[in-house]
Amino acid sequence: MIWAFRALAALALLAIAGLIYEALGEARDAKRFPSPGRLVDIGGRRMHLLCEDDHPGPTVVIEQGAGEPSLLWRAAQLRIAAFARVCLYDRPGYQWSPSVKGARSLQARAEDLYALLEAAGVPGPYVLVAHSYGGLIVRLFARSHADAVAGAVMVDAADETIAFDRAYQRFAARVAPVLGLAEMAARLGVVRLWSELSPDREAEPESNPFVQGSLRAATVRPSFYAALADDLRSIRTASESLRAPGALGGLGDRPLVVVTHGQPFPGPFAFMERFWGEGQKRMLALSSDHDLVVAENSNHMIVHDQPDLVVEQIRRVVEAVRDGRRLGGQAELAPANSISAG
Repeated sequence: MIWAFRALAALALLAIAGLIYEALGEARDAKRFPSPGRLVDIGGRRMHLLCEDDHPGPTVVIEQGAGEPSLLWRAAQLRIAAFARVCLYDRPGYQWSPSVKGARSLQARAEDLYALLEAAGVPGPYVLVAHSYGGLIVRLFARSHADAVAGAVMVDAADETIAFDRAYQRFAARVAPVLGLAEMAARLGVVRLWSELSPDREAEPESNPFVQGSLRAATVRPSFYAALADDLRSIRTASESLRAPGALGGLGDRPLVVVTHGQPFPGPFAFMERFWGEGQKRMLALSSDHDLVVAENSNHMIVHDQPDLVVEQIRRVVEAVRDGRRLGGQAELAPANSISAG
């Protein structure tokens, strides 16, 4: 019995030491990596928003995938800023946006984005750029706030037939307990310690040390794993009314570019390849003014593999909106309120 008591006491001391180590690490990171944008109040909560440049409209707004802090798109943002106002933001729990209690639905995420843009005074209309999971949020944003949306670029984004496929749902369910364990390990400082003991990855020559450091700091915090788990939970718990093809709404005749990967999903994600391509083609039906672009040399993270291609497609949509023309250069665009809700 004495040895058992001593073992429990040792574990308790280790846990307390881990909690203290994590708290000190987070405090140190907060000083080393202050938010590059601003924390905007959206009714008692704050969210981090980072906008660049002051070009005439439309404003490009980037909605990232599950588990993606805002600065993953920082290099692309700076390039887009050469021709358009462009904003990144963090959903709750990622990088500089504080966590919120309880599960959050897909619709709640879309409304968070709208509230953030309104509270920050970011002028519309918006060209929404979505990666992966972000495609679901962008669709709901456009369905609820049609007048605010001028066009979209879907970068290997998931549609409802992809996200609610049974195989993907089973995958998300299997990942959930793993993320729970990762969150617990992060709370005890284990993930941070592992990261600090691991050799630094060799950065690319043009990489930004602040971006690299802040991303690493963000992904060792327990809030990161909790936010990622809640992203996946929002898919698994989505209402039946959102699961039918077309239920998330469309874009009418707004310019839409769908960019999809040309290299297959690797390893544990390979199962998605069998239905991903068809989902990307179905997404074209969201707008009568559309184009499909295949990133032949890219996997799912196209913005990292072929950033020039992604930036150019965003430029195409921005210029089509400004010039009031279709992507193909033919007819004039219809008024903003023609965006379809179904």
